[in-house]
Amino acid sequence: LQLQGGRRGVDLRQARLGGLWIGGGDLRDARLAGAEIGRLVLSAIGDDVVDLRGADLSGLVVGDGNMNRAWLDGARLDGAKLHGVTLHRARLRGIAGREVSLGNAELTETDLAGARLTRSDLRRADLRGAALDRAVLREVDLRDARLEEADLSTARIEASRFEGATYDCLTRWPRGLDAAALGARKLENPACP
Repeated sequence: LQLQGGRRGVDLRQARLGGLWIGGGDLRDARLAGAEIGRLVLSAIGDDVVDLRGADLSGLVVGDGNMNRAWLDGARLDGAKLHGVTLHRARLRGIAGREVSLGNAELTETDLAGARLTRSDLRRADLRGAALDRAVLREVDLRDARLEEADLSTARIEASRFEGATYDCLTRWPRGLDAAALGARKLENPACP
């Protein structure tokens, strides 16, 4: 299925699609709850972005996906399975979800300000350079995640796991959080003193 341009409020709840290509446009308030999509491609065209602000993506299952530069601000992600999806430089401000699977996802330079994730899987996720200002991470599994240059300085982290996660001198942690004591491993970075 291909969607080009604006389809604000499009309803694809419970859809079973082998593939979905969305080429730019305004898809705010889209409803994809419970959809199963084999391959999802959100393609920014020129300076345009795919706008899924406020979308209901609860229970969405994506087998493979490219969602670079997508805007998902305020999206609902309860139970979404986005394992291995690429979300490079995406905006996920204020997303909320329980039991979200983002394991192996590429979230480099992604804006996760104000995100609220509970009992979610981010194992082996690549969060290099991600901004997690005021994010709330409750029981989030970040084992083996890449956190170099990530900003978690104002994040609230509760009962989350960091064993094997990597960070560097540019990673910003919340005051009082001892990443090494949680099992995270510091990497050398030539840009550091």
